[in-house]
Amino acid sequence: MLTRHRSFSIAAWLIGSLMIAGSLGYLVFKGVFLTQHTIDFKYIWLAGHMWSMGENPYDPLFRTLGEQIFVGENRPTFFVYPPSWWFLSKLSSYFDPTMGGKVWRGISVLLLLSGSWLLVDALKRAGLRVTRSRCVVFLSFACVMSATPMCIAMGQTSLLVFFGAALFIRAYLLNSQGQMAAALFILMLKPNVGLLFGMFLIVQPFWYRAVLISGASVVAAMVPPFLISGLVPTLGGFVTRLGEYGKEAVNLPPTMTGIRHMAYELAPVDLSPFLLAACGSAFVILFFVLISRRGQATSRPIDATDKSMLLMILLISVCTFIPLHAYDFTLIAPLILLAAPFKIREQVLLLSPLALIFRCNNLADFLNAHVHQAEYVNENMLSTVATFLMVAAFLVLCTTHMARRQTTQDPSQ
Repeated sequence: MLTRHRSFSIAAWLIGSLMIAGSLGYLVFKGVFLTQHTIDFKYIWLAGHMWSMGENPYDPLFRTLGEQIFVGENRPTFFVYPPSWWFLSKLSSYFDPTMGGKVWRGISVLLLLSGSWLLVDALKRAGLRVTRSRCVVFLSFACVMSATPMCIAMGQTSLLVFFGAALFIRAYLLNSQGQMAAALFILMLKPNVGLLFGMFLIVQPFWYRAVLISGASVVAAMVPPFLISGLVPTLGGFVTRLGEYGKEAVNLPPTMTGIRHMAYELAPVDLSPFLLAACGSAFVILFFVLISRRGQATSRPIDATDKSMLLMILLISVCTFIPLHAYDFTLIAPLILLAAPFKIREQVLLLSPLALIFRCNNLADFLNAHVHQAEYVNENMLSTVATFLMVAAFLVLCTTHMARRQTTQDPSQ
């Protein structure tokens, strides 16, 4: 019996090691040896280049310089990231665009790996049982899922957001004000995502200090652009570019995900991202109020398991209510770790929709459903359906879980 058990243990260790090695090899290949030019990194680089010249990247000159510097397709049109990107953009401009793109890809790989370590370590410190096999599945999923190579190839910022979300989860589980302030600062580099994370904390007085520190840090990071181009031209240009963002072909509802995508498919109507963000905020706040009130009714404070549930619904809400692209779905991978407190059958119900997200581009090609003849439209539909299924599963599981905990804690039951 011991020999058989030892054989199974060795086999499991070998399989896990091969999965990790293969996943990391795939990720490194995409991050280091990919020869095609980046897309989104060009915007970051050009903004830093213009700030170094003393120019405002929110001016029409951004497009003119983009056409002059870059040849061929995917030339930068306008800069839509907030002024708090000044430091990273300026730092990237010290490289030439090609080398800078390679460095950015390498940094993206490191952000994914370090964020994964932060997650695993935080769950263990919080007392949530995270098995080695779960860690292997999580890291393999995060490395190989369609969103990750797309993000790396395009030089996107999604893995920076992944790292920020991982730090957010760690801070929330371990009650760390400093880490939470840093996490919010990183997440606010992509405000459409960061605002929902911030609204989740705004109803929790314990986190007010972290929110204030983060807000002050964001404002401080904007000071150099204000000094270069002036307060009004910088903020005014940023707001103008935000208004133009949703009108670009690659940002129309068919090429986005979530409720905005589905509403356009069914109605069609283009829902306001601000309305969707407000609905998403109300959704996560409602769950926090329900769970905290349940804790008050049973004289039991919110524990690590409750926090895990809240963080899961936060991630699912971001991917459902906030219009994203397919490459942004690296954000959904931590669900594999956060689902640990649930029973096995509940985890299967909750996490099975991830199969649609895992290799959504390959699955979309296999289904041959290019009805709109638009890039990524099928991947977005699959990702949207997956998030809707997870919301439905989570509503059922969270309700039954809360009822079960209520019965256990209430002596009158």
